[in-house]
Amino acid sequence: MFEHHLFERVLTRANGQEFCRTSYCQTNNWLQATWKGFVSTQEGQYGADEIRRLLQLTKSPYFLNDNSEVRSPWFDSIDWLEHLWLPNIEANSLCYVAHIMQPHVGDGLGLLLGHDLFAGKFDFQLFTTRAEAASWLRECQLNDSQPCVYVRR
Repeated sequence: MFEHHLFERVLTRANGQEFCRTSYCQTNNWLQATWKGFVSTQEGQYGADEIRRLLQLTKSPYFLNDNSEVRSPWFDSIDWLEHLWLPNIEANSLCYVAHIMQPHVGDGLGLLLGHDLFAGKFDFQLFTTRAEAASWLRECQLNDSQPCVYVRR
């Protein structure tokens, strides 16, 4: 199936190497980000800011975050996510996040899950494949006859 993407942005390092690709997939009605290679803290923050910008632009309640091509520990910015990124997206319509884990999940994911950053903000589910994540988001869309019910703090 052909997917039609809007607002596609490829984030690259100074050497031209891609580390993140973001877009709004009009066909599936969700925002998506695909991360690649070694992602530094600064690159992770830059990519997360781009995701926030797209959320503001599209007002999509659905987000597919794909870390399956990341080859490094998840960027070490739990505090940054909690105190700067999350408060800035809470005014948006985000309700469902399908997160595809990198193949070598380590301490970074344990920190993220143990911290429970997203509780009460949106439904955050972990997957090992893109097919599983996309299937869950489609189920959410089918069952989503009412606006997001998460209480914004």
